[in-house]
Amino acid sequence: MKHKPKSRYPYTLEPIKKLSQNNENLVYKGKFEKIQCAVKRLAKSKCKQLIYDEINILIELKDNLNVVKYFFHDESKKFVYILLE
Repeated sequence: MKHKPKSRYPYTLEPIKKLSQNNENLVYKGKFEKIQCAVKRLAKSKCKQLIYDEINILIELKDNLNVVKYFFHDESKKFVYILLE
């Protein structure tokens, strides 16, 4: 099943693994700018501040070779999508 949230940036997602039993948080296999990536879909209703803290930490550590590379994030009304290597 392909899922494409509304975005200015083209990317495609395919669900591959659930992170929680409530189906709100998932990991997708995706592509962003022709690069394969993992896409975390996180519900804004759960720990919204922690989601933004994670994004800020990933951005701060983008040049660290020991941390998964952050590519981009996007939002819909209900979810935040974090694209990672």
